[in-house]
Amino acid sequence: MDGPIRVSLTSHAEMRLKSTGGTRASLAEALLENHSRRQRNVGRGDWQLRVGRFVLIYDWPDHGDRSTARVITVWRQE
Repeated sequence: MDGPIRVSLTSHAEMRLKSTGGTRASLAEALLENHSRRQRNVGRGDWQLRVGRFVLIYDWPDHGDRSTARVITVWRQE
């Protein structure tokens, strides 16, 4: 499997997503379509992805599940 096919969010990511004005669907679409552009993250979370107005920090695979990416946090890019 080259990348995830599902996206889950931590409760923190859900809260942060609301503050960006984004939707769960738009975040999932951004991650799934741009996963190949990810970069290693130096802090908590395996990966960082900057796409559109989002910056995502996420784990993939999610606890060994290669079909799922788990978003840890998200913020709006300035």
